[in-house]
Amino acid sequence: MLQAGGNLLSEFNAFSPASNFCFLDESEQTIGNGTFGYWIDGDWLNGPWEWSDLPGERHGRGANLSFLDGHVASHRWLYTPKHILLGEETPFANNRDKQDFMWLLDRTHGGQAREKVLGLPFPP
Repeated sequence: MLQAGGNLLSEFNAFSPASNFCFLDESEQTIGNGTFGYWIDGDWLNGPWEWSDLPGERHGRGANLSFLDGHVASHRWLYTPKHILLGEETPFANNRDKQDFMWLLDRTHGGQAREKVLGLPFPP
């Protein structure tokens, strides 16, 4: 499991501090350990990925994210409500759920490294 932003020592290590989140609202279903993460069941370039923790959706079906440069933004999810399989990583419910995940992953250091290596944005 990779922790979102877990490998960053400072904002200077990020590819783009303005688009790298460090805090977000986590869902009540998965909160408990102080971190937010995702599961990669393959390799970090090609996935497949799954939810390990869920983002919150208590702000108008969305979450607030705090970025490394200090700004805060809200994001409304395409698919809600999000559900997790207890004790397991959870595959995407549908394509909109996958788009939500990819949007979030693209705002992590690991996601931006993947995009830089491949030279392409994430697939929808």
